[in-house]
Amino acid sequence: MQVPLANYPGRGISLPITLNYSTAGLWRVGLVNSVTVSGRPRAVTEAIYAGYSTAGWTTSLNLPQVEWPRQNDVYWYTGKPYPRGSQYPYTFRIHNVFIHMPDGSTHELRKADAVYQDSGLLTQADMTGTFYAIDGSRIRYDSTGANTGTLYLADGGRYVLGANTGQFIDANGNTLNYDVATRQWTDTMGRVIGMPWPADPSPGDYSYYLPGMATPCIFKFATLGGPTVADYYLSGSAIPTNQGVTGPTLFHSILSDPTDPDADFSNDAYMVSRQYGYGPLNAVALTEIDLPNGQRYLFSYNTYGELRKSYLSHRRIPAL
Repeated sequence: MQVPLANYPGRGISLPITLNYSTAGLWRVGLVNSVTVSGRPRAVTEAIYAGYSTAGWTTSLNLPQVEWPRQNDVYWYTGKPYPRGSQYPYTFRIHNVFIHMPDGSTHELRKADAVYQDSGLLTQADMTGTFYAIDGSRIRYDSTGANTGTLYLADGGRYVLGANTGQFIDANGNTLNYDVATRQWTDTMGRVIGMPWPADPSPGDYSYYLPGMATPCIFKFATLGGPTVADYYLSGSAIPTNQGVTGPTLFHSILSDPTDPDADFSNDAYMVSRQYGYGPLNAVALTEIDLPNGQRYLFSYNTYGELRKSYLSHRRIPAL
């Protein structure tokens, strides 16, 4: 879903301001570690909400976000994911990286198809070299470090990502510049355009002035209510506990019955929520956009924090 706000033409390149919503990657399950309970290993997995978006929303002004493999993203020599950490020389890693684009899409890129030996160190994740998309998007990332590199797009444009700056350069060399500290773009006409909302918005209203407009857009954010995220809670590196967790939960653990002789304990896993503790999904989401022309977008969400309904209406503008 897209909500266009404006488009500013420049010398050879324009700077559109568009809001994008996608449920792709809105929820994901990430491995935290493994614990031993009653002599059996059990994986501890975490339900993560909107790790690379604002409750599913991104904007065309976002820079691509680079996600490198985590310390526990290792594989057993047979090819299966391994939840118990590094076990040299049996665990291996993949030369890959995930790129989260401003339109809400995510692409996996790989440097090589062959795996490499895991030493158990997070710093061993391969973060330099050329990575190629494996999903047909034809993008390429030349990485020079954890947060720096050049992302080449299929249309000839490219993002140059630096520690404190960013650039978008089209196929003809026209350049847009981004300042990470101020979260502002400067286009080819010298116009300075900032992000529509803060990096971590709180419940409330935010005024956003588009260049050339005297009346602002109003973005309204509210806290989502709902059930508890997971049926277990992890505090530090201890064994997860369900103390304090009551009522239905969005995600559930898989714990086999130890009295069942046919139980398969290989899939035992605690599902925990570190993001919201043992409380409800208290995510902050965009619920309304008031445009200067009198139009208004309204959004509602389901118990999983996914966009359930949206509609466009007209509000009365007071007479001057």
